[in-house]
Amino acid sequence: MFDSSLQLNSSYLPAGLEKGKILYAQGKKLEAYNDFLRILEIDTTEVYLQEVGGVLGLRYHIFPITEGNHDNANPVYSSNGQLIAFQSNRNGNWDVFVMNSEGGEQKQITSNILDEEEPVFSPNGEKIFFARQQAANTKNRDIYVVDLRTGQEKILIQHPADDWYPVMSPDSKWLLFVSDRSTTPEGTVSGIYKYSFESRKIFPLLQGPKNYTLPWPHPFESKFVFTSDATGFYELYLADYKGKVLRLLTQRHFDHGSPRFSPDGKKIVYFSKRYGNFDIYLYDLERDADYRLTSSEAYDLSPCFSPEGNHIVFYSNRRGKYQIYVLDLTMPLTRAEMLDQLRRWVQTTTE
Repeated sequence: MFDSSLQLNSSYLPAGLEKGKILYAQGKKLEAYNDFLRILEIDTTEVYLQEVGGVLGLRYHIFPITEGNHDNANPVYSSNGQLIAFQSNRNGNWDVFVMNSEGGEQKQITSNILDEEEPVFSPNGEKIFFARQQAANTKNRDIYVVDLRTGQEKILIQHPADDWYPVMSPDSKWLLFVSDRSTTPEGTVSGIYKYSFESRKIFPLLQGPKNYTLPWPHPFESKFVFTSDATGFYELYLADYKGKVLRLLTQRHFDHGSPRFSPDGKKIVYFSKRYGNFDIYLYDLERDADYRLTSSEAYDLSPCFSPEGNHIVFYSNRRGKYQIYVLDLTMPLTRAEMLDQLRRWVQTTTE
């Protein structure tokens, strides 16, 4: 059908676009690149530029903001956008650091022989929550909080099981986190829990028989996004703070991770394992559609919006070591830049 449409009218772009999408999904990248290249050489509007860019992950400029012969990972913005918290193994194990939004003025926050991971700011930016390894001979973690003004640390959630991925609700009443303290006849599974800062009690939200993990709160509504393998793949869901699942967002039959809301709550950025590796995607809640933001043979992971919504920070091993990158949503690729990249791929791709 697509080929016949193209033969009848070589400028029939919708057919060429759909053909390119199908070829790309089938792994026939060289054929897809040629179709997309011809479309952009013919079309002069922004419609197909964005469509092709959304398939190939060629929509925006990306810049590295860290470097070094060590790994930097799991970046998150502070609520004012001036700081980024992240973890780094530059001292031999994972410690928590902060830096400014351009990658400068890096400051170590925690120092311990045990790994400290997954830092996240409190809504007021005065504290950082993180997970710390319980002992050198175990992978299980407890959840701590550090006051950035005083440097004082305090253990918040302690349990023999593994507790990780803390994140505070926007109203500062709850701390969502993940724990494998639940068991099923098939074994241990991860569940989502909430900690009350008022009562200092822990309440289960989502438990077994499947895995529930990676919660992230909506910026102003009483719900959160999370991932679960209930369908066989880690898909995106919405739930409320009583543990009621509200909606299955994706059913793409790929594994998704680290979903996080945009500041206006209308979009979710996440990583997804498609085409053989992990790239960053953007899900539009109103349109029920997702768009590919990055394209790399490396792993692009753990994306997070800046508070103003103009940037997305993530980490990737596209240059060897894991480093932190910023995708600038205010700097889309031009037609010339996308054409240049497509021509390079056509010249270097073999099937």
